[in-house]
Amino acid sequence: MIVHSTNTSVRQSTRIEALDALRGIALLGILFVNFSFFAMPEGSIGAYIDLRFPSHWDRWGQFLIEAFCDGKFILIFSFLFGWGFYSQLRSGDTDANRWRFFRRLGGLLLIGLLHACLLFVGDILVSYAILGVPLYWMRNWSARNLLIAASCMWLVSLLGHVLLGFVPFSQATSLDSYQDALRIHTQGTIVEIIMFRVETLIGLYAITPLLFMPQVFAMFLVGLAAAKEHDRKGMDSLHKIAGFILIAFWLPAVVGNLVYPWLSSLESEHQFAFLRFLSLGARGLFTPMLTLVYLALACRFFMKSLGVRVASLLGGEGRSTLSLYIGESVVMGLLFNSFGLAWYGQVGPAQGIVICLLVYLLLLIAMKSWLRFFRIGPLEWVLRCFTDWKWIPIRQV
Repeated sequence: MIVHSTNTSVRQSTRIEALDALRGIALLGILFVNFSFFAMPEGSIGAYIDLRFPSHWDRWGQFLIEAFCDGKFILIFSFLFGWGFYSQLRSGDTDANRWRFFRRLGGLLLIGLLHACLLFVGDILVSYAILGVPLYWMRNWSARNLLIAASCMWLVSLLGHVLLGFVPFSQATSLDSYQDALRIHTQGTIVEIIMFRVETLIGLYAITPLLFMPQVFAMFLVGLAAAKEHDRKGMDSLHKIAGFILIAFWLPAVVGNLVYPWLSSLESEHQFAFLRFLSLGARGLFTPMLTLVYLALACRFFMKSLGVRVASLLGGEGRSTLSLYIGESVVMGLLFNSFGLAWYGQVGPAQGIVICLLVYLLLLIAMKSWLRFFRIGPLEWVLRCFTDWKWIPIRQV
Protein backbone atom coordinates (compact mmCIF):
# COMPACT_ATOMS: atom_id res chain seq x y z
CA MET A 1 0.00 0.00 0.00
CA ILE A 2 2.83 2.39 0.77
CA VAL A 3 4.46 1.79 -2.60
CA HIS A 4 1.17 2.29 -4.41
CA SER A 5 0.53 5.54 -2.57
CA THR A 6 4.00 6.81 -3.44
CA ASN A 7 3.58 5.97 -7.12
CA THR A 8 0.22 7.70 -7.18
CA SER A 9 1.75 10.80 -5.64
CA VAL A 10 4.58 10.81 -8.20
CA ARG A 11 2.12 10.38 -11.07
CA GLN A 12 -0.02 13.22 -9.76
CA SER A 13 3.02 15.48 -9.39
CA THR A 14 4.22 14.57 -12.88
CA ARG A 15 0.79 15.32 -14.35
CA ILE A 16 0.64 18.75 -12.69
CA GLU A 17 4.15 19.63 -13.90
CA ALA A 18 3.21 18.46 -17.41
CA LEU A 19 0.15 20.72 -17.43
CA ASP A 20 2.29 23.62 -16.20
CA ALA A 21 4.88 22.95 -18.91
CA LEU A 22 2.17 22.80 -21.55
CA ARG A 23 0.94 26.22 -20.39
CA GLY A 24 4.47 27.56 -20.67
CA ILE A 25 4.91 26.23 -24.22
CA ALA A 26 1.51 27.57 -25.22
CA LEU A 27 2.50 31.03 -23.98
CA LEU A 28 5.37 31.08 -26.47
CA GLY A 29 3.13 29.95 -29.32
CA ILE A 30 0.59 32.64 -28.43
CA LEU A 31 3.33 35.28 -28.42
CA PHE A 32 4.42 34.25 -31.94
CA VAL A 33 0.84 34.74 -33.16
CA ASN A 34 0.25 37.99 -31.29
CA PHE A 35 3.51 39.55 -32.46
CA SER A 36 2.15 40.96 -35.71
CA PHE A 37 -0.81 42.54 -33.87
CA PHE A 38 1.60 44.25 -31.48
CA ALA A 39 3.99 45.30 -34.22
CA MET A 40 2.10 46.47 -37.30
CA PRO A 41 -1.23 47.72 -38.73
CA GLU A 42 -3.96 45.08 -39.04
CA GLY A 43 -1.69 42.35 -37.71
CA SER A 44 -1.42 39.28 -39.91
CA ILE A 45 -4.81 39.71 -41.55
CA GLY A 46 -3.98 42.77 -43.68
CA ALA A 47 -1.70 43.48 -46.62
CA TYR A 48 0.85 45.47 -44.61
CA ILE A 49 3.19 42.48 -44.14
CA ASP A 50 3.24 41.81 -47.90
CA LEU A 51 3.82 45.48 -48.72
CA ARG A 52 6.40 46.31 -46.07
CA PHE A 53 8.23 42.97 -45.61
CA PRO A 54 8.40 41.16 -48.98
CA SER A 55 11.59 39.16 -48.26
CA HIS A 56 11.51 35.37 -48.38
CA TRP A 57 12.53 35.18 -44.72
CA ASP A 58 9.54 37.25 -43.67
CA ARG A 59 7.16 35.39 -45.96
CA TRP A 60 8.30 32.03 -44.63
CA GLY A 61 8.25 33.25 -41.05
CA GLN A 62 4.66 34.44 -41.34
CA PHE A 63 3.62 31.29 -43.20
CA LEU A 64 5.01 29.00 -40.50
CA ILE A 65 3.39 31.03 -37.73
CA GLU A 66 0.01 30.88 -39.46
CA ALA A 67 0.34 27.18 -40.27
CA PHE A 68 1.57 25.84 -36.94
CA CYS A 69 0.73 28.47 -34.30
CA ASP A 70 -2.24 30.61 -35.34
CA GLY A 71 -5.29 29.60 -33.32
CA LYS A 72 -3.72 26.40 -31.98
CA PHE A 73 -2.01 27.45 -28.77
CA ILE A 74 -4.87 29.60 -27.54
CA LEU A 75 -7.05 26.50 -27.92
CA ILE A 76 -4.52 24.52 -25.88
CA PHE A 77 -4.98 27.13 -23.17
CA SER A 78 -8.74 26.68 -23.52
CA PHE A 79 -8.35 22.93 -23.04
CA LEU A 80 -6.31 23.58 -19.88
CA PHE A 81 -8.98 26.00 -18.63
CA GLY A 82 -11.56 23.23 -18.90
CA TRP A 83 -9.27 20.78 -17.13
CA GLY A 84 -8.52 23.30 -14.39
CA PHE A 85 -12.24 23.94 -13.96
CA TYR A 86 -12.75 20.26 -13.14
CA SER A 87 -9.98 20.47 -10.55
CA GLN A 88 -11.87 23.31 -8.90
CA LEU A 89 -15.08 21.28 -8.90
CA ARG A 90 -13.40 18.57 -6.85
CA SER A 91 -13.25 20.94 -3.89
CA GLY A 92 -17.03 20.58 -3.61
CA ASP A 93 -20.16 21.73 -5.43
CA THR A 94 -21.32 24.15 -2.75
CA ASP A 95 -22.82 27.64 -2.79
CA ALA A 96 -19.55 29.05 -1.46
CA ASN A 97 -17.51 27.42 -4.26
CA ARG A 98 -20.07 28.50 -6.86
CA TRP A 99 -19.78 32.15 -5.88
CA ARG A 100 -16.02 31.78 -5.65
CA PHE A 101 -15.93 30.54 -9.24
CA PHE A 102 -18.10 33.39 -10.50
CA ARG A 103 -16.00 35.95 -8.63
CA ARG A 104 -12.99 34.47 -10.39
CA LEU A 105 -14.73 34.93 -13.74
CA GLY A 106 -15.53 38.51 -12.75
CA GLY A 107 -11.87 39.11 -11.93
CA LEU A 108 -10.81 37.66 -15.27
CA LEU A 109 -13.32 39.92 -17.02
CA LEU A 110 -11.97 43.06 -15.34
CA ILE A 111 -8.34 42.14 -16.04
CA GLY A 112 -9.24 41.22 -19.62
CA LEU A 113 -11.01 44.52 -20.33
CA LEU A 114 -8.06 46.49 -18.94
CA HIS A 115 -5.66 44.33 -20.93
CA ALA A 116 -7.62 44.81 -24.17
CA CYS A 117 -7.89 48.59 -23.81
CA LEU A 118 -4.46 49.36 -22.39
CA LEU A 119 -2.15 46.74 -23.86
CA PHE A 120 -3.44 44.27 -26.45
CA VAL A 121 -6.57 44.34 -28.55
CA GLY A 122 -6.60 40.55 -29.02
CA ASP A 123 -7.15 39.74 -25.34
CA ILE A 124 -8.55 36.27 -24.57
CA LEU A 125 -9.53 36.73 -20.92
CA VAL A 126 -12.83 38.48 -21.71
CA SER A 127 -13.94 35.52 -23.81
CA TYR A 128 -12.87 33.10 -21.08
CA ALA A 129 -14.86 35.02 -18.47
CA ILE A 130 -17.99 35.03 -20.63
CA LEU A 131 -17.76 31.39 -21.70
CA GLY A 132 -17.02 30.24 -18.16
CA VAL A 133 -20.67 30.86 -17.27
CA PRO A 134 -22.24 28.21 -19.57
CA LEU A 135 -19.32 25.89 -18.73
CA TYR A 136 -20.38 25.95 -15.09
CA TRP A 137 -23.93 24.88 -15.91
CA MET A 138 -22.57 21.94 -17.93
CA ARG A 139 -20.29 20.75 -15.11
CA ASN A 140 -22.29 17.59 -14.41
CA TRP A 141 -22.56 16.43 -18.01
CA SER A 142 -20.94 13.12 -18.86
CA ALA A 143 -17.68 13.08 -20.82
CA ARG A 144 -19.58 11.66 -23.81
CA ASN A 145 -22.16 14.47 -23.84
CA LEU A 146 -19.43 17.08 -23.38
CA LEU A 147 -17.62 15.76 -26.45
CA ILE A 148 -20.85 15.77 -28.48
CA ALA A 149 -21.40 19.41 -27.48
CA ALA A 150 -17.78 20.22 -28.36
CA SER A 151 -18.28 18.71 -31.82
CA CYS A 152 -21.34 20.90 -32.30
CA MET A 153 -19.33 23.98 -31.32
CA TRP A 154 -16.66 22.98 -33.82
CA LEU A 155 -19.34 22.83 -36.54
CA VAL A 156 -20.71 26.24 -35.48
CA SER A 157 -17.23 27.73 -35.81
CA LEU A 158 -16.75 26.08 -39.20
CA LEU A 159 -20.07 27.52 -40.36
CA GLY A 160 -18.99 30.94 -39.12
CA HIS A 161 -15.76 30.75 -41.10
CA VAL A 162 -17.64 29.68 -44.22
CA LEU A 163 -20.20 32.47 -43.87
CA LEU A 164 -17.44 35.05 -43.43
CA GLY A 165 -16.02 33.84 -46.73
CA PHE A 166 -19.15 35.14 -48.48
CA VAL A 167 -18.78 38.63 -47.00
CA PRO A 168 -17.31 41.13 -49.49
CA PHE A 169 -13.87 42.06 -48.23
CA SER A 170 -10.80 43.76 -49.60
CA GLN A 171 -7.36 43.42 -48.09
CA ALA A 172 -6.23 46.50 -49.99
CA THR A 173 -6.40 48.94 -47.12
CA SER A 174 -5.70 52.56 -47.97
CA LEU A 175 -2.25 53.96 -47.37
CA ASP A 176 -3.83 56.69 -45.27
CA SER A 177 -5.14 54.16 -42.72
CA TYR A 178 -1.70 52.56 -42.46
CA GLN A 179 -0.09 55.94 -41.96
CA ASP A 180 -2.66 56.82 -39.33
CA ALA A 181 -1.97 53.63 -37.36
CA LEU A 182 1.79 54.16 -37.66
CA ARG A 183 1.53 57.77 -36.47
CA ILE A 184 -0.63 56.91 -33.47
CA HIS A 185 1.57 54.06 -32.26
CA THR A 186 4.95 55.75 -32.83
CA GLN A 187 4.11 59.39 -32.05
CA GLY A 188 0.73 59.47 -30.33
CA THR A 189 -0.04 59.79 -26.67
CA ILE A 190 -1.11 56.87 -24.51
CA VAL A 191 -4.69 58.19 -24.66
CA GLU A 192 -4.64 58.19 -28.48
CA ILE A 193 -3.32 54.63 -28.53
CA ILE A 194 -6.03 53.50 -26.11
CA MET A 195 -8.77 55.16 -28.17
CA PHE A 196 -7.41 53.48 -31.31
CA ARG A 197 -7.59 50.09 -29.56
CA VAL A 198 -11.13 50.67 -28.34
CA GLU A 199 -12.27 51.47 -31.89
CA THR A 200 -10.58 48.30 -33.15
CA LEU A 201 -12.20 46.26 -30.38
CA ILE A 202 -15.68 47.11 -31.65
CA GLY A 203 -15.00 45.47 -35.01
CA LEU A 204 -13.13 42.57 -33.47
CA TYR A 205 -15.86 41.65 -31.00
CA ALA A 206 -18.40 41.79 -33.83
CA ILE A 207 -16.92 38.67 -35.46
CA THR A 208 -15.48 36.92 -32.38
CA PRO A 209 -18.78 35.18 -31.39
CA LEU A 210 -19.06 33.74 -34.89
CA LEU A 211 -15.51 32.49 -35.39
CA PHE A 212 -13.44 32.30 -32.26
CA MET A 213 -15.65 31.79 -29.23
CA PRO A 214 -17.24 28.51 -30.46
CA GLN A 215 -13.76 27.00 -30.87
CA VAL A 216 -12.69 28.20 -27.42
CA PHE A 217 -15.82 26.81 -25.80
CA ALA A 218 -15.39 23.52 -27.65
CA MET A 219 -11.94 23.14 -26.11
CA PHE A 220 -13.30 24.07 -22.68
CA LEU A 221 -15.61 21.10 -23.04
CA VAL A 222 -12.87 18.78 -24.35
CA GLY A 223 -10.64 19.74 -21.41
CA LEU A 224 -13.44 19.09 -18.91
CA ALA A 225 -14.23 15.74 -20.55
CA ALA A 226 -10.54 14.73 -20.54
CA ALA A 227 -10.21 15.59 -16.84
CA LYS A 228 -13.29 13.50 -16.05
CA GLU A 229 -11.94 10.60 -18.09
CA HIS A 230 -8.60 10.85 -16.32
CA ASP A 231 -10.30 10.89 -12.91
CA ARG A 232 -12.45 7.89 -13.80
CA LYS A 233 -10.02 5.63 -15.71
CA GLY A 234 -6.56 7.13 -15.22
CA MET A 235 -3.78 8.20 -17.55
CA ASP A 236 -3.74 4.93 -19.51
CA SER A 237 -7.15 5.74 -20.95
CA LEU A 238 -5.96 9.17 -22.12
CA HIS A 239 -2.89 7.52 -23.68
CA LYS A 240 -5.14 5.28 -25.76
CA ILE A 241 -7.26 8.24 -26.87
CA ALA A 242 -4.10 10.19 -27.72
CA GLY A 243 -2.90 7.29 -29.86
CA PHE A 244 -6.18 7.22 -31.77
CA ILE A 245 -6.05 10.99 -32.37
CA LEU A 246 -2.49 10.76 -33.72
CA ILE A 247 -3.33 7.94 -36.09
CA ALA A 248 -6.57 9.47 -37.34
CA PHE A 249 -5.78 13.19 -37.49
CA TRP A 250 -2.07 13.99 -37.81
CA LEU A 251 -1.89 13.83 -41.63
CA PRO A 252 -5.07 15.80 -42.47
CA ALA A 253 -4.28 18.25 -39.65
CA VAL A 254 -0.78 19.02 -40.92
CA VAL A 255 -1.77 19.15 -44.59
CA GLY A 256 -4.86 21.26 -43.87
CA ASN A 257 -2.90 23.76 -41.82
CA LEU A 258 -0.32 24.09 -44.59
CA VAL A 259 -3.02 24.59 -47.19
CA TYR A 260 -5.03 27.38 -45.59
CA PRO A 261 -2.18 29.94 -45.18
CA TRP A 262 -1.04 29.07 -48.72
CA LEU A 263 -4.55 29.78 -50.04
CA SER A 264 -4.59 32.98 -48.00
CA SER A 265 -1.33 34.13 -49.61
CA LEU A 266 -2.72 33.41 -53.08
CA GLU A 267 -5.87 35.36 -52.26
CA SER A 268 -3.73 38.26 -51.07
CA GLU A 269 -1.86 38.29 -54.38
CA HIS A 270 -4.80 37.77 -56.75
CA GLN A 271 -7.79 39.10 -54.75
CA PHE A 272 -9.92 36.03 -55.58
CA ALA A 273 -12.92 35.86 -53.25
CA PHE A 274 -13.23 32.10 -53.83
CA LEU A 275 -9.70 31.54 -52.48
CA ARG A 276 -10.62 33.48 -49.37
CA PHE A 277 -13.71 31.30 -48.93
CA LEU A 278 -11.58 28.13 -49.19
CA SER A 279 -8.90 29.51 -46.88
CA LEU A 280 -11.36 30.49 -44.14
CA GLY A 281 -13.19 27.19 -44.43
CA ALA A 282 -9.93 25.24 -44.14
CA ARG A 283 -8.92 27.32 -41.12
CA GLY A 284 -12.20 26.59 -39.34
CA LEU A 285 -11.92 22.88 -40.07
CA PHE A 286 -8.25 22.12 -39.49
CA THR A 287 -7.12 24.51 -36.73
CA PRO A 288 -8.91 22.60 -33.91
CA MET A 289 -7.77 19.34 -35.47
CA LEU A 290 -4.08 20.28 -35.20
CA THR A 291 -4.70 21.46 -31.63
CA LEU A 292 -5.91 17.95 -30.75
CA VAL A 293 -2.80 16.49 -32.38
CA TYR A 294 -0.58 18.79 -30.29
CA LEU A 295 -2.41 17.74 -27.14
CA ALA A 296 -2.06 14.07 -28.05
CA LEU A 297 1.67 14.52 -28.64
CA ALA A 298 1.99 16.29 -25.29
CA CYS A 299 0.12 13.47 -23.56
CA ARG A 300 2.63 10.97 -24.90
CA PHE A 301 5.75 13.14 -24.52
CA PHE A 302 5.34 14.38 -20.95
CA MET A 303 4.99 10.85 -19.60
CA LYS A 304 8.43 9.88 -20.95
CA SER A 305 11.72 10.54 -19.16
CA LEU A 306 12.72 13.42 -21.44
CA GLY A 307 9.27 14.93 -21.11
CA VAL A 308 9.46 14.72 -17.32
CA ARG A 309 12.78 16.62 -17.39
CA VAL A 310 11.32 19.29 -19.69
CA ALA A 311 8.25 19.60 -17.45
CA SER A 312 10.49 20.03 -14.43
CA LEU A 313 12.54 22.70 -16.22
CA LEU A 314 9.40 24.66 -17.11
CA GLY A 315 7.83 24.07 -13.70
CA GLY A 316 6.22 27.07 -12.05
CA GLU A 317 4.33 28.40 -15.06
CA GLY A 318 1.10 27.09 -13.57
CA ARG A 319 1.57 29.53 -10.69
CA SER A 320 2.32 32.48 -12.99
CA THR A 321 0.53 31.92 -16.32
CA LEU A 322 -1.65 35.02 -16.05
CA SER A 323 1.31 37.22 -15.09
CA LEU A 324 3.40 35.86 -17.96
CA TYR A 325 0.55 36.38 -20.43
CA ILE A 326 0.05 40.01 -19.40
CA GLY A 327 3.81 40.44 -19.05
CA GLU A 328 4.24 39.58 -22.73
CA SER A 329 1.89 42.43 -23.60
CA VAL A 330 3.72 44.87 -21.30
CA VAL A 331 7.13 44.13 -22.83
CA MET A 332 5.84 44.16 -26.42
CA GLY A 333 4.04 47.43 -25.72
CA LEU A 334 7.30 48.97 -24.53
CA LEU A 335 9.05 47.76 -27.66
CA PHE A 336 6.52 48.88 -30.27
CA ASN A 337 4.63 51.92 -28.91
CA SER A 338 5.47 55.59 -28.55
CA PHE A 339 5.93 55.32 -24.77
CA GLY A 340 8.78 52.84 -25.43
CA LEU A 341 11.10 52.19 -28.36
CA ALA A 342 8.40 52.89 -31.00
CA TRP A 343 9.39 50.01 -33.31
CA TYR A 344 5.80 49.77 -34.61
CA GLY A 345 5.71 48.98 -38.34
CA GLN A 346 9.47 48.47 -38.59
CA VAL A 347 9.96 44.81 -37.61
CA GLY A 348 8.94 41.93 -39.87
CA PRO A 349 7.92 38.37 -39.00
CA ALA A 350 11.43 36.87 -39.29
CA GLN A 351 12.95 39.32 -36.80
CA GLY A 352 9.76 39.07 -34.78
CA ILE A 353 10.33 35.36 -34.12
CA VAL A 354 13.73 36.16 -32.61
CA ILE A 355 12.26 39.01 -30.53
CA CYS A 356 9.49 36.72 -29.23
CA LEU A 357 12.01 34.09 -28.15
CA LEU A 358 14.09 36.69 -26.30
CA VAL A 359 11.05 38.25 -24.62
CA TYR A 360 9.77 34.84 -23.58
CA LEU A 361 13.12 33.80 -22.08
CA LEU A 362 13.42 37.14 -20.28
CA LEU A 363 9.99 36.74 -18.72
CA LEU A 364 10.67 33.12 -17.73
CA ILE A 365 13.87 34.13 -15.95
CA ALA A 366 12.15 37.05 -14.24
CA MET A 367 9.23 34.89 -13.11
CA LYS A 368 11.44 32.10 -11.80
CA SER A 369 13.29 34.72 -9.76
CA TRP A 370 9.94 36.04 -8.47
CA LEU A 371 8.75 32.58 -7.46
CA ARG A 372 11.83 32.08 -5.31
CA PHE A 373 10.35 34.59 -2.88
CA PHE A 374 6.61 34.49 -3.58
CA ARG A 375 4.06 31.67 -3.77
CA ILE A 376 2.36 32.75 -7.00
CA GLY A 377 2.68 35.35 -9.74
CA PRO A 378 1.65 38.96 -8.96
CA LEU A 379 -1.53 38.94 -11.06
CA GLU A 380 -2.43 35.47 -9.81
CA TRP A 381 -2.24 36.93 -6.32
CA VAL A 382 -4.54 39.83 -7.25
CA LEU A 383 -7.02 37.43 -8.83
CA ARG A 384 -6.82 35.05 -5.85
CA CYS A 385 -7.55 37.89 -3.40
CA PHE A 386 -10.53 38.99 -5.52
CA THR A 387 -11.78 35.42 -5.87
CA ASP A 388 -11.56 34.63 -2.15
CA TRP A 389 -12.56 38.19 -1.24
CA LYS A 390 -9.83 38.42 1.38
CA TRP A 391 -6.15 39.22 1.72
CA ILE A 392 -4.00 36.21 0.77
CA PRO A 393 -0.36 35.97 1.97
CA ILE A 394 1.94 35.95 -1.04
CA ARG A 395 5.43 35.56 0.38
CA GLN A 396 7.01 32.14 0.66
CA VAL A 397 7.06 30.84 4.21
